[in-house]
Amino acid sequence: MKLQPEGLVWVDNHWTCQDCKPNHYYSSEDNKCLTCPSTISNCDQCADDDDCETCKEGYLLVDGQCHVPHIKNCKEIDETDLTKCAECHDFFALNSERNKCINCE
Repeated sequence: MKLQPEGLVWVDNHWTCQDCKPNHYYSSEDNKCLTCPSTISNCDQCADDDDCETCKEGYLLVDGQCHVPHIKNCKEIDETDLTKCAECHDFFALNSERNKCINCE
């Protein structure tokens, strides 16, 4: 029986990374978890050395990069049109032009 190193699982007769700790990503090329680069601004968790997977609070993820939201109370920007909101935060509704989130209370 092999002793399991922290963060690794036994797959196809070798140890491989299952989950990386925060601010790290799994590199299949290096077969280990690597630290997210500081060049990805406002990123909480990166997907690889170029793209973010989860942004810090108050930022929106668009095409692997974190952006300051341009529409107040917008939870998710429309990736096909960055001037439009796809989904508002709770207790807000999208107007017909999809460029404003209106308070429902």
